[in-house]
Amino acid sequence: MRSEKSKKKLREAAFILGVLGWPLILFCINYIGVNGSSVLMAFQRVDKNFQYHWNGLNNFKEAFENLTKGGDILRVAVLNNLKLFFWTLIIGFPLNMLFGYYLFKQKFGHQMVRFVIMTPSLLSGMVVSLLFLRFCETALPDIVLRMTGVKIGNLLQQEGTAMPTVIFYTLWTGFTTSLIYYPNAMNAIDNSVLESAMIDGATKLQELVHIIIPLIHPTISTLIITNLPAIFTNSGPLFAFYYRSAPRYVTTMGYYLYTQTIYGEGEQVYPYLSALGFLLSAVTLPIVYFAKWLFDITDPMKDKEVARCKTKA
Repeated sequence: MRSEKSKKKLREAAFILGVLGWPLILFCINYIGVNGSSVLMAFQRVDKNFQYHWNGLNNFKEAFENLTKGGDILRVAVLNNLKLFFWTLIIGFPLNMLFGYYLFKQKFGHQMVRFVIMTPSLLSGMVVSLLFLRFCETALPDIVLRMTGVKIGNLLQQEGTAMPTVIFYTLWTGFTTSLIYYPNAMNAIDNSVLESAMIDGATKLQELVHIIIPLIHPTISTLIITNLPAIFTNSGPLFAFYYRSAPRYVTTMGYYLYTQTIYGEGEQVYPYLSALGFLLSAVTLPIVYFAKWLFDITDPMKDKEVARCKTKA
């Protein structure tokens, strides 16, 4: 009996190892290995012979000075990342919620609205960005000139309009993902709850604010929290719009890190970029945990779940 049980456990262990072994190996190589190497690289420097030497905290000191120095491109990039995140949160979140509610209620024209908003996801991201680029370069200036007689030029090549145009494009293409999550979360709500609200005379706005949003709170918090780690590393569509020559006033940190890694000074700049990424991660980490804590304590259904568990006990 014992030998049979041992053989059974051994077969189960072999099966689990066979299923999880390869993913674990890939995780150790691609995640632990790559990120661990990046952390170590942040404390090193590369000489002319491409030999690595211990450099202490000098890379961090240089990155910190560049981040805080007025006028440095890193400071501009961080500010642009904050602008991008702020407007996508303040404008994008309410619009995504309203459009999601519109599709959920299946109002007039909802199928056409869904098709128009989902169109960017049906095409390659590069194709959509190039179409938008051509639209800003030729079509839009020509339309405005014919309608108003005013020459506006390319919005992506003017300091006052480049960043707002990038933000608009990000908002537009960001609708696709949100309009999948929100309507699906709303469809999971029990119809009896919404019918009770309708019988009590709740308006559509009251239904959305006081019933639907509290009930899909986990979806909202998950979407926001999972987007927070990229607050300082989001590159936006800059590479598709500008390739390697994005203007200084529109540069984001993600674009800067990518272009410096691929087209920069070579291997010598890697330790500095690693230290810069490490600093940005150190700033982002407490923001993410604070947001998670804030969403946890503001969950409107948390107290009701605790009360329900105590009642059952």
